[in-house]
Amino acid sequence: MDNPQHCDFIYVQDLLMCSNLRDLIDTTHNYHYFNYRTALLRKLGRKDSVLPCDETFESEINSSRLLKEDMTKREEEMRQLFFQKV
Repeated sequence: MDNPQHCDFIYVQDLLMCSNLRDLIDTTHNYHYFNYRTALLRKLGRKDSVLPCDETFESEINSSRLLKEDMTKREEEMRQLFFQKV
């Protein structure tokens, strides 16, 4: 081990580790991990789209909207039928 009485390397090492460790962690997580994860997902057959759900999102929204309109129309028809019978 280095002797702090004879060498300042321990203090320099500690200073560098403390000041740059957060940057190292952030870089590793934000860059390396996401690149690894993207490559892994592409191997498994995921498309290259940034958000693969975007391709089906519009169709799902449109089908939900149509379903809601259809249900609203049926509800109104049932209400009219109820008023006619009563």
